Amino acid sequence: MCHGFGIKVLAYDPYACEERLKAAGICQVAGLQDLAGVDIVGIFTTLSEETRGMVDEQFLHSLQESMIVINVSTGAIVDEVALAKAMHERTWFRCFLLGTSDSRESPVFRPSTT
Repeated sequence: MCHGFGIKVLAYDPYACEERLKAAGICQVAGLQDLAGVDIVGIFTTLSEETRGMVDEQFLHSLQESMIVINVSTGAIVDEVALAKAMHERTWFRCFLLGTSDSRESPVFRPSTT
Protein backbone atom coordinates (compact mmCIF):
# COMPACT_ATOMS: atom_id res chain seq x y z
CA MET A 1 0.00 0.00 0.00
CA CYS A 2 2.79 2.47 0.83
CA HIS A 3 4.34 2.12 -2.60
CA GLY A 4 1.11 3.37 -4.18
CA PHE A 5 1.67 6.67 -2.41
CA GLY A 6 5.33 6.84 -3.44
CA ILE A 7 6.54 5.99 0.05
CA LYS A 8 9.90 4.25 0.37
CA VAL A 9 9.71 1.47 2.96
CA LEU A 10 12.78 0.53 5.02
CA ALA A 11 13.02 -2.34 7.49
CA TYR A 12 15.41 -3.35 10.22
CA ASP A 13 15.02 -7.00 11.06
CA PRO A 14 18.18 -9.06 11.58
CA TYR A 15 16.18 -12.25 11.06
CA ALA A 16 14.19 -11.33 7.94
CA CYS A 17 14.88 -12.92 4.58
CA GLU A 18 16.37 -10.14 2.46
CA GLU A 19 15.05 -11.69 -0.76
CA ARG A 20 11.47 -11.66 0.59
CA LEU A 21 11.83 -8.03 1.64
CA LYS A 22 13.17 -7.07 -1.79
CA ALA A 23 10.32 -8.93 -3.49
CA ALA A 24 7.90 -6.82 -1.43
CA GLY A 25 9.73 -3.61 -2.39
CA ILE A 26 11.21 -3.14 1.07
CA CYS A 27 14.81 -2.07 1.59
CA GLN A 28 16.62 -3.81 4.47
CA VAL A 29 18.84 -1.59 6.65
CA ALA A 30 21.63 -2.71 8.96
CA GLY A 31 20.37 -1.14 12.19
CA LEU A 32 18.14 1.39 13.89
CA GLN A 33 20.74 4.09 13.28
CA ASP A 34 19.96 3.77 9.54
CA LEU A 35 16.41 4.96 10.20
CA ALA A 36 17.51 8.34 11.57
CA GLY A 37 16.42 10.34 8.50
CA VAL A 38 12.97 8.84 7.96
CA ASP A 39 9.63 10.49 8.73
CA ILE A 40 7.80 7.64 10.46
CA VAL A 41 9.13 4.62 12.33
CA GLY A 42 6.80 1.77 13.25
CA ILE A 43 8.05 -0.75 15.79
CA PHE A 44 6.55 -4.23 15.52
CA THR A 45 8.49 -6.77 17.56
CA THR A 46 8.21 -9.17 20.43
CA LEU A 47 9.99 -8.44 23.69
CA SER A 48 13.19 -10.35 24.23
CA GLU A 49 16.43 -9.64 26.02
CA GLU A 50 17.72 -8.41 22.65
CA THR A 51 14.84 -5.98 22.05
CA ARG A 52 14.25 -4.68 25.60
CA GLY A 53 15.16 -0.98 25.56
CA MET A 54 16.18 -1.05 21.87
CA VAL A 55 14.67 2.40 21.40
CA ASP A 56 17.42 3.95 23.48
CA GLU A 57 19.06 7.32 24.06
CA GLN A 58 21.30 6.97 20.99
CA PHE A 59 18.35 6.27 18.70
CA LEU A 60 16.15 8.98 20.22
CA HIS A 61 18.99 11.50 19.89
CA SER A 62 19.26 10.70 16.16
CA LEU A 63 15.63 11.60 15.42
CA GLN A 64 14.87 14.49 13.12
CA GLU A 65 12.33 17.11 14.21
CA SER A 66 9.43 15.81 12.16
CA MET A 67 9.86 12.10 12.94
CA ILE A 68 7.02 10.14 14.49
CA VAL A 69 7.72 6.88 16.33
CA ILE A 70 4.83 4.45 16.65
CA ASN A 71 5.43 1.53 18.98
CA VAL A 72 2.78 -1.16 18.61
CA SER A 73 4.94 -3.60 20.53
CA THR A 74 5.23 -3.79 24.28
CA GLY A 75 6.23 -0.61 26.09
CA ALA A 76 9.44 -2.21 27.36
CA ILE A 77 10.95 -1.90 23.87
CA VAL A 78 11.45 1.78 24.70
CA ASP A 79 13.98 2.91 27.30
CA GLU A 80 11.59 5.06 29.35
CA VAL A 81 14.35 7.04 31.05
CA ALA A 82 15.91 7.92 27.68
CA LEU A 83 12.50 8.89 26.29
CA ALA A 84 11.77 11.19 29.24
CA LYS A 85 15.21 12.77 28.85
CA ALA A 86 14.71 13.32 25.11
CA MET A 87 11.30 14.88 25.69
CA HIS A 88 12.72 17.20 28.36
CA GLU A 89 15.84 18.27 26.44
CA ARG A 90 14.32 18.61 22.99
CA THR A 91 11.30 20.87 23.15
CA TRP A 92 10.33 20.04 19.56
CA PHE A 93 10.31 16.31 20.28
CA ARG A 94 7.02 14.62 19.40
CA CYS A 95 6.72 10.90 19.79
CA PHE A 96 3.54 8.88 19.63
CA LEU A 97 3.76 5.56 21.42
CA LEU A 98 1.12 2.90 21.50
CA GLY A 99 1.80 -0.43 23.10
CA THR A 100 0.07 -3.59 24.14
CA SER A 101 1.68 -3.10 27.53
CA ASP A 102 3.35 -0.09 29.03
CA SER A 103 4.99 -2.03 31.81
CA ARG A 104 8.73 -2.45 32.18
CA GLU A 105 7.93 -5.83 33.65
CA SER A 106 6.39 -7.22 30.46
CA PRO A 107 6.98 -10.92 29.90
CA VAL A 108 9.95 -11.78 27.71
CA PHE A 109 9.38 -13.87 24.59
CA ARG A 110 11.62 -16.92 24.52
CA PRO A 111 11.51 -18.97 21.32
CA SER A 112 10.83 -22.66 21.76
CA THR A 113 13.89 -24.87 21.61
CA THR A 114 11.91 -27.96 20.62
